[in-house]
Amino acid sequence: MKKYTLFALSLLLISAFSYAEVECKGTISKLGLQLNNGMLILGLQGGPIAAELCSIDTAHNGVTQDTCKALYSTLLATKAAGKKAAIRFYDHNSCTTEELSWKKAGTLGWSSHFIED
Repeated sequence: MKKYTLFALSLLLISAFSYAEVECKGTISKLGLQLNNGMLILGLQGGPIAAELCSIDTAHNGVTQDTCKALYSTLLATKAAGKKAAIRFYDHNSCTTEELSWKKAGTLGWSSHFIED
């Protein structure tokens, strides 16, 4: 029984350390839409520099086209208002990781806009 408990505890610790998730929050420094593929690009002060969130042309990163359009709209409004945004990335553990620089962001969690300090 003691060996089984130790084994189960080890598995929990390993899975906890391998689980990647980060919430990035900041003023929008970069917001763009690539014309050739409809890719929505987001950069926040403090990172990420420019992450590929979703596409208005096809489902991407688990986000449908309609959801991507709504996300783009609310991010535009957030930027115009000078407010902060937050977005959760499930495949990363840092907002400044090189994998979030002009590359596919991976699985997205949620986003929040018009955040106060």
